[in-house]
Amino acid sequence: MKIKVAIETKSPLLVSEEVSSIWNKSQKRDINSAYIPGSALKGALRETADTLTPYKQEVFSLFGMEGSKQGKLQFSKIICKDPSYIEKTHVVLNRKTKTHAHNKLFSTNALANGNILEGYIYVDGELTAKEKELLDGLTKMVKKIGGMKSAGYGLVDISFEYQDSNSKVEVSTDFENYALLVLEPLEPFLAIKERSKNYMYKSSKIIYGETIRGAYAQIISTDPLFEKIVLNEEVKFPTVVPSKEDKLMAPSPSTTMKRKYKSTDTGIFDLALAKMVENNINIGRNLLSLEDMSTDGERLENVGGYLDYFNNSIINVESDTKQYTQTAVSRQTRATKAGQLRSYITEHFEKMVGIIRSSNKEYIEMLARIDSISVGNSKTRGFGKMKAKIIPLHNLKEQFEKNIKSFTESVKRHINSESTYIPLLLTSDLIVPVGKELKDLFSGFEINQTIYRKDTFSSWNTGTNNTKTFYETLKAGSVIILESENENCIEEIWQMFLDGLGHRTGSGFGSFLVVDYSKLNTVGGVK
Repeated sequence: MKIKVAIETKSPLLVSEEVSSIWNKSQKRDINSAYIPGSALKGALRETADTLTPYKQEVFSLFGMEGSKQGKLQFSKIICKDPSYIEKTHVVLNRKTKTHAHNKLFSTNALANGNILEGYIYVDGELTAKEKELLDGLTKMVKKIGGMKSAGYGLVDISFEYQDSNSKVEVSTDFENYALLVLEPLEPFLAIKERSKNYMYKSSKIIYGETIRGAYAQIISTDPLFEKIVLNEEVKFPTVVPSKEDKLMAPSPSTTMKRKYKSTDTGIFDLALAKMVENNINIGRNLLSLEDMSTDGERLENVGGYLDYFNNSIINVESDTKQYTQTAVSRQTRATKAGQLRSYITEHFEKMVGIIRSSNKEYIEMLARIDSISVGNSKTRGFGKMKAKIIPLHNLKEQFEKNIKSFTESVKRHINSESTYIPLLLTSDLIVPVGKELKDLFSGFEINQTIYRKDTFSSWNTGTNNTKTFYETLKAGSVIILESENENCIEEIWQMFLDGLGHRTGSGFGSFLVVDYSKLNTVGGVK
């Protein structure tokens, strides 16, 4: 369920104030709106709730226990869409002389009284009668939010409206063993791969499959199919990447380049086919480098953006990146805890997409009935709430086969060969199991080319405040070109796609697409 929150300001409101060039303290705002961060509302309610001894267990259940248990409540931003502001000037008085302190004149730009802010609190599961009783009591007891409360700021009226969020989602019965997962962020998300400093948390621009898997696992944890879907990894959850529409996108291939220092995306080249031609010529000791294939001698660099799979083009998808700073307040002293300053760099895209796969279409249909999930870190503070939909995606196997034939024909125009060539693009990181080599993952195939970068992968455990296990991976965007004597090898490739490659495939690792790199311009006009 979810709770619609309405907050009416009864005095000027100053929440998460920030220094500007005009005012010393200013209300937190977006371009056309003002807002109370989810963390501020959660903190105000929790501070009062902690004083209510008869509700101790309900407080832990709703708000969580620091470092051990996440609470039921997830707070979104509370937004005022048409705000009005009030400017004030204050002086600081010297308590000894009873006169104003030297150089202590400051100004504020606060949300004026009479504004209405609205947002949601999302509830994981159902509320007990006593938990609802506690929340109703808090709306009457919490009358101030934000900073400078002792100076008359922050007086509010809070009201809750309880809503059933379990609306029936119409689910298509036209699924294959794969489908397109589309996430639409409602709030900024914080999907932390690593922490750069003790106080700085930076989100990845993609969301890894293990994070998506965990979000769905939390929702279906009591369902009889939980063990098969999650624990047995019978559903392969995808790593999702940014998109502007409900269409399949992938990381840009590591072989795809653009002219160095050019700001536009015109003049994009791909090195995969050229690399194969170069290696074939070099076998005859007639050494040739990629630079010799360049028509104009300009330097190249890796292109950014993402691959629009069915249209063979590179698309740039912009993020609304923001930084937030929060402090932890001691519930005993009501003062900021020493060393508890936290900064978050979050991301926000219009949409995030990836391919979800399963050998059982019924599992995909079941997950498609879930209309929203919460992903990443700091979910209870207003980050990571997303609309979710799973929609049919057809003809992917046929596209794989078409791309294999087209790429093979392009290769054979330059190389005398009877083989079939299968150009793979890793759409997620690949973990090669311990004791095995990359070639061991492709039984029956030879590896003709590999163009990749290695990385170490881990994710952040908020319970222990440490990183999880580290894995050495081949990065998403890596290119692997297989060679086979069987021109009808699509069934083997398709089964690899459904199963995934390597280790931890249920968490999104080892996913790939078959990409016809000859559809992109190649260096030196090699077609």
